[in-house]
Amino acid sequence: MNLFVKDAGFDANVWDDALFMDLLDRYGNSTDPDEQNELMRGMATRVVQEVISLFLPGPKEFRYAWPWVRNFYGESNSDYCSSASLMAITWIDQVMKADMGY
Repeated sequence: MNLFVKDAGFDANVWDDALFMDLLDRYGNSTDPDEQNELMRGMATRVVQEVISLFLPGPKEFRYAWPWVRNFYGESNSDYCSSASLMAITWIDQVMKADMGY
């Protein structure tokens, strides 16, 4: 949520919204996980409602795979700097691949 805090260093939107800041302050002061989840949901909903940014992929960030590659959703890594563990959960649907003529 730091992307949406005025003057936080990441605020490319230069967005200043009293409702969002109230929810963020309440989130920071809460120790109840259920209340924090509701407050986070409220902040996310507010950002989407206000449409303050359009997040588009950069040219080097497009990810795609053949349709028969299963359990891959475009991740570039699965931890801080590696994609090695993604290979353990990604698999090839050999039947679909054959049905498509490959």
